[in-house]
Amino acid sequence: MVEETEGKTPEELVELAKYHIDTKNNSKAIQILQLASESTPGNRKIWYLMGEAYRFLGQGKNALEAYLKAIEISEDADTYNKMGHVNQYQFKDYTKALEFYDRAIKLKPSSKDPWLNMGVVYNSLKDFDNAVMCYEECLKIDPNYAIAYNNLGWLYEKLKKDKKKAILNYEKAIEVDPKYVLARKNLLRYKRSKKETAEDWNCEGTAYFELKKYKDALKCFQKATDMNPKERLYWHNAADALRRKGKNKDAINYYQKANAISPDFLTYLYMGLSYANSKQYDKAREYYEKAGEIRPGHHFVLNNIGDLCFRQKNYQEAFDYFKQTTEANPGYYLGWYNMGRGHKKNGAHYEAMDCWMRALSLNSKHYYTKQALANLIIGHPKLKEKKKSLEEKYGFTFTAKVKF
Repeated sequence: MVEETEGKTPEELVELAKYHIDTKNNSKAIQILQLASESTPGNRKIWYLMGEAYRFLGQGKNALEAYLKAIEISEDADTYNKMGHVNQYQFKDYTKALEFYDRAIKLKPSSKDPWLNMGVVYNSLKDFDNAVMCYEECLKIDPNYAIAYNNLGWLYEKLKKDKKKAILNYEKAIEVDPKYVLARKNLLRYKRSKKETAEDWNCEGTAYFELKKYKDALKCFQKATDMNPKERLYWHNAADALRRKGKNKDAINYYQKANAISPDFLTYLYMGLSYANSKQYDKAREYYEKAGEIRPGHHFVLNNIGDLCFRQKNYQEAFDYFKQTTEANPGYYLGWYNMGRGHKKNGAHYEAMDCWMRALSLNSKHYYTKQALANLIIGHPKLKEKKKSLEEKYGFTFTAKVKF
C-alpha cells in the first residue's frame, strides 16, 4: 500500500482509487481515498468515489455518509440517484429512495436513470400508473432505452394481464438492443405456450441462441424450416446453431440450403468458417472468396483468409491480409490482434505489442489478446519493466502462459 501510493498527488490517488473500484478491489480503494481526503477534504470526487466503493461492498450507511459529504461540497444529480439506490436496495426504504430520485430529476431533468429507478420502486409497490408514468418519462429522454421497455412489458404482464402490450414492449426492448438477454428470456417465457407460425419458432430459437442454448435453438429453427422451407433465414439460423455445437458438416448442409434460396454474404462467410473448423482449408478459402465477391474488401473476409494462411504457416501472406484488414477497418480489434500475431512470428516484438495494445484499446475484454500480450511480456526480459504499468492500464494480471 505504501509503495503504491508513495509520492502520488491527490489527483493521482483519486485515479488509482478509481482503478481499484473498476477492478472490484473496493477495500483498497477506500484506504487510498481516505489518504487523499487528508490533504484535500474539499474534493467532492473523493467522497463520491468513496460512496461508490462502500455501496459495492454493501455498506449502505457508510456509502450514504460519503455521498452526503460529496453533496455538501456540490449538489449532483448522479450522487442523489446513487443515494436513492442505496435506500431502495440496501434498506428497502422506498419513501427515502423516491425522495432522492426526485431531487436528482429536479437537478437534472434530462437524466433517465432516476426515472427508471423510480419506476422500479413503484413496481415494488405495485403502483401500476406511477410506474408506467416513470418509464414513459424515461423513454421521452431516451427512446432506445431497452430496460424501460422490458420493465413496461413486465408491468403489463404481471399487473395488468395485458398480453399484447407485454409482448409489444418485450419485442421493442429486443429491437433497440438485440443482445438484451433479460427481455429475450421474458419474451421466450411468455410466448412459449403459443407458437402458431414459423416466425414464432424462429423468434424462440433466436432467444435460445442469444442465451447460448444452441441445442434448444436448433430444435426451434428446425421447426421453422419445417413450417416454411422457403425462408432462407431459418436455414441460416439453424446452420449457425449447428456450427456453434461443433457440427460443422451438418452446418454446411444447412448453409447450402439457405444459399440455394438466395446467396448471402454472411452465409458464405460462415460456410467458410465451418470448412476452416473442419480443416478443409481450400474449401474454406473458396467460400470466403465468394463472400468477398458480394462485399469486396470486407474486413471479415480479409481477416478470415489471413487466419487460413496463418493456420497453413503461410505467415507472410497471412500478415499481408491482416494488414489489409486493419486498413479496411481500423476499428476492428481482431485485425490488430492478428497483425500482432504476424509481427511476433517475424520477431518484431515491440510492433506486436503495439498492435495488441491497439486491439485492447478497442476491446479491453478480448481474452486471446490479453493472453498473447501477457506471454510476450513474461517471456521477454526487456518488456518485463512495462508489466506493472500495463496491468494498471488494462485491469488484468499477466500470469498464465498460453500457447497460440
